[in-house]
Amino acid sequence: MGRRNKTYSKDLHQQAYDQLTGMLAFGESKKEARDRVLKELDALAAEPYQVAGAAIHGGTMGQLLNYYHVPYDKIPNCAALHLVYEDGNWRAEGGIF
Repeated sequence: MGRRNKTYSKDLHQQAYDQLTGMLAFGESKKEARDRVLKELDALAAEPYQVAGAAIHGGTMGQLLNYYHVPYDKIPNCAALHLVYEDGNWRAEGGIF
C-alpha cells in the first residue's frame, strides 16, 4: 500500500533545514541601505528643494557619514544629518545633530 499522491514531499529534516535557512535573511546590508538612501537623495535632486535632512538608522547613518567624509565619534539616537544640494551633488554641511 503506497501513497496516493506520488509527488515529491520533503522529509522532516529537509523541512526544518529550509525553514532555518529561510530565517537567515536578516534584511539589507549597511551598504545596501546607504545606496538606497543615496538613490532617494538623487530622486530629491529633481525637486525644488536644495536642503534636506536625513534621519536614519545608526548603521546607515555611519555609512552615509563615511561616504560624505564627515568625522564622527559616536552616533546618538535620533541623529540627523544636514545635506545641501549644490552643483549637481549633495554635500554634508556641519556634522550630525
